[in-house]
Amino acid sequence: MKPVIIAEKPEAANRIYAILSKKWPVEVKAAKGHLMQLWIRGIDSARHISQLPLTEVYWRIPKVCKKILEDIRASVLVATNTIIATDFDREGEVIGYNVYRYVLNPRRYYPLYDVDPGRIRRMYFSALIESEIMYAFQNTEQMNEKLLAQGLGRNLADTLFGLNITKAITIRFKRIYPKLTQAVSLGRVQSPVLVYIRDQIKAGIKVSGPHFFDDRDTAYEYYVEVDGGHYRLDMPEGINVDDDYVEVLDVRKEIREEQQSKPFFNTDEILQVSPLSPEVTMQVLEGLYLKGYATYPRTSSRFVPPSFLNNIIERMRAYDILPEEFSAEYLHPESREQTDKKMAIVLTPEGIDAYANNRLSGREKILATIILERMILALAPPLRIESVYINIRIGDVIHEVLWSENIANPEVCCDTRFIELRPSISPGKYPLVKIAKRQHEKTVFSVLSRDISIVSDKAIVGWMTEKNLGTEATRYHYPALLRERHYITDENLTTLLGEKIAEIIGRIGISVDITREVENRLNSIEKLGDIEDFKEFIVGVTKEYVETLSEISDSELRFICPECGEDLQLANTRYGLIAYCQQCRKFFPV
Repeated sequence: MKPVIIAEKPEAANRIYAILSKKWPVEVKAAKGHLMQLWIRGIDSARHISQLPLTEVYWRIPKVCKKILEDIRASVLVATNTIIATDFDREGEVIGYNVYRYVLNPRRYYPLYDVDPGRIRRMYFSALIESEIMYAFQNTEQMNEKLLAQGLGRNLADTLFGLNITKAITIRFKRIYPKLTQAVSLGRVQSPVLVYIRDQIKAGIKVSGPHFFDDRDTAYEYYVEVDGGHYRLDMPEGINVDDDYVEVLDVRKEIREEQQSKPFFNTDEILQVSPLSPEVTMQVLEGLYLKGYATYPRTSSRFVPPSFLNNIIERMRAYDILPEEFSAEYLHPESREQTDKKMAIVLTPEGIDAYANNRLSGREKILATIILERMILALAPPLRIESVYINIRIGDVIHEVLWSENIANPEVCCDTRFIELRPSISPGKYPLVKIAKRQHEKTVFSVLSRDISIVSDKAIVGWMTEKNLGTEATRYHYPALLRERHYITDENLTTLLGEKIAEIIGRIGISVDITREVENRLNSIEKLGDIEDFKEFIVGVTKEYVETLSEISDSELRFICPECGEDLQLANTRYGLIAYCQQCRKFFPV
């Protein structure tokens, strides 16, 4: 008999087995993602909006998942113990929890939660490498109740809100368009995202009368002659000097340190920095993680544990990737604080090996290069800036001005710097040259102005991060989800259906503020018992939206022909959902 370890994906299961089986007899099974689906009792049979919202939720097992669960259970029944090793995030916690509940007591349906997570042994790790897996196996912990409760809360919010509102709007649409067969989806996060995309799309031209800006100014620059060369003095603003000489009274040197180090990447930042789309970036990062080449890519952490950090520093030095002067001593403050058990996004020692030996594909190499550059910058020592100031006499007034700046340790400079080489200067009198810069410009502006704007996937994810919508693990998915539901095109332009749905979202009031409030309440959940209060809040919000939907008139839901203004009809064809106008006999893709 041997322990059974339950991983989330087949690739992760294979790596865990390959590592642990060298030393212990183990069996590793893959859950292959979510094997249960949270549903609402009675939602399928609801035929009228007055029946909504329905609030009794339960987990059900799709037929395709039953065989996987039974296979896992057969192994667990003859095992010494069971260990959950799903991904280190909220969803991983929920997946592992539900698999454990099934092998403990196989049923068709399950409540939202019923088993004490303290009974469940858990492996937590941020990288699929030997040191991390070995340590996690030898130091299993109780399942994290807070992480589980927040994961269950998120599933609950998405299910109660999404299924009820989707059912309500679909009922309303089908009453107007009986031929409509697809559901019309509204979600608590996707709704404000769709409105944002619609509002960012601009295309227009404006014709105005001629106008111009007349700029008249006179400025003076002062140059001091030293050793036959002329060097500009940055004089205090408003100073007007008529003397032919400037007297240097004193020279003062100052050395200051300028921080160069940057924190290690978390998910939100690397999605913004990557030249690839957010969706592709996450796919590549996930692939690197499953190969053991990078840490887990869904994280808000900037921290790397000292032992792990020492290993990657040693490996970078082995390939001469890290300059000798760079070290953990100079870590950015954000990367020194451990906010949770997760790690920042870095290459593992194995990933550094693969990078140095050209074993990465094109996209992998691009992202690995960006990650590796940030890893080096995270260890960069500060620049030592040497500034020389001179005290000069102008009339009866003494001013201190900057004469020159230089970098005392250029061998560690991580940025391009432009430095003017100036001779040393000492107390004494120096010739002063006064040059007048005369500016007289007239700018004539075009009478035509064009405004065209289309929002990118990266901008959408960045906006979601700024507004605290979704999580670092899910934000990248929403542009693709809206395309899949035919609300936006491949170019992120709203479709006819998307425009109508965005109108309805505004009408019923699904806003950024309420979505952010849901996220804040989710993050405040500490234990399973907190979910009941959270559910009460979600039910209340959902009820308000359903009531508003029931009050919307049919005319507000109808699609209007952009050519003649008549009502459009909908039809399902082999080309998808089509809107057509009986008046002008034109077809429009929905």
